[in-house]
Amino acid sequence: MLSKSRYTAGLQCTLRLHNQVHHPETATAPDDRARSGFETGNRVGQLAQYRYGDGVLIDTLNVRQAVRRTQTAMADKTTPAIYEAAFVHDSVLVRVDVLSRAPDGQWDLVEVKATARPKPAHLDDAAIQLWVLGGTGVAVRRAGVLTLNRDYVYRGGEHDLQQLFAFHDKTSELRAMLHEVGRTVPKLRAMLLNDAAPVVDMGAHCTSPYPCPFIAKCSAGLELPVHPVTLLPGVGPKTAASWAQKGIGELEDIPDGWPLNAAQRRALDATLQGRGWRSPELPVAIREPVYPISYLDFETTMPAIPRIVGTRPFEQLPTQWSNHIEHADGSVRHDEFIVRTNTDPRRPLAEALLSSVGQTGSICIYTSFEMRVIRDLAKVLPDLADPLLALLPRCWDLKKVIERHVMEPAFEGSYSLKRVVPALLGPGRYEALEIGDGLAAARAYERAMALEEGQERAAIFTELLAYCAVDTLVMVEIRRVLMLGA
Repeated sequence: MLSKSRYTAGLQCTLRLHNQVHHPETATAPDDRARSGFETGNRVGQLAQYRYGDGVLIDTLNVRQAVRRTQTAMADKTTPAIYEAAFVHDSVLVRVDVLSRAPDGQWDLVEVKATARPKPAHLDDAAIQLWVLGGTGVAVRRAGVLTLNRDYVYRGGEHDLQQLFAFHDKTSELRAMLHEVGRTVPKLRAMLLNDAAPVVDMGAHCTSPYPCPFIAKCSAGLELPVHPVTLLPGVGPKTAASWAQKGIGELEDIPDGWPLNAAQRRALDATLQGRGWRSPELPVAIREPVYPISYLDFETTMPAIPRIVGTRPFEQLPTQWSNHIEHADGSVRHDEFIVRTNTDPRRPLAEALLSSVGQTGSICIYTSFEMRVIRDLAKVLPDLADPLLALLPRCWDLKKVIERHVMEPAFEGSYSLKRVVPALLGPGRYEALEIGDGLAAARAYERAMALEEGQERAAIFTELLAYCAVDTLVMVEIRRVLMLGA
């Protein structure tokens, strides 16, 4: 039997669907990021149910029971909404997030997503549901996607669920998709009846619209390119797939005259020649900062459901910073700050930052992200706007200098710190940390905020401080290494 999830998996890749049905044991287990997404989705889904009133939850996994309970709930005119309503048509099972009773006796089909706006893949989810409901004779008045509303401002206490969510009516678009759904369903069903797996080459569809859990299975035994074109900056899976159609799969395949920007040309030459590159302007560029130099990094969080009064869904909030201050004599002092209370972090964080960076010296950052955080702080803290905005002219972007003046084959097409650090400083800076990237830091911070005071909460804060401190210390070390070699 097909289901909503199987149908959308088949749209992404028929081999993914075949593996999902016939070889589910070969799937890679969800990572922390995926599990965090599931948890957020479940929380948003629960709140969406409360939005539609005292409805009926179809909480059984038994298909026949679920369908029967759904029909009973629909027949009861006092039922305002049904959650996880179950329908089967032409051997396709769907569970509708919210089926809301309309005043005229029809129904509204609501697909709930923990995002700020509908995406094309969400319409595929809703279209197969609308097709099944139409096949079972359910009169649907409206069909669409319920997302979180970025315009909603949390005022404290219980969330205003009518304002927290926004319904996007996609009825016309979804009905226009029904013919194609009807054509696709029998094709997917026929494919599943065949024991032989479909032959599908790997490509951009392996990660879009969602990472496929069978990538490891599909790539096992493949002879991977020694120098894939993705080693060039800015060449992602889609561009690589486009180039592959023209016979360019490896750097060696790139013909003379192929359109490459300066950074890509440097990466091509450095990789094929097996040696790094430094521009003649590097010695001057790397010495531009004025002492004392603050090496600054922020960590932020973007809760889907706002928990701080005055904030919105997915509003980015700085939660901590690290600052290594380097003086002209080579000495380095470390300041750090993290907000440990479940209150608005911005004022105490900004005040501590202004004290740490002082009024003189350059502020070394890695990407313009820190400047954006400072601007956002100035907007919400007007009394601190002048000193905060005065920090911006002092900012010096180390990443831009590396992009313009440094290339190493080990960058592998990326100028992120996680690639630049091992290439220039060697391994070991991040490997021993419990938290290894910004997304993991944001998830850890939200997890800590949900815990009571105690050892587990304190341990998370310690891990967060350690991670952020490494991000600023490696900038000190990178600049010193580049100065020595320049």
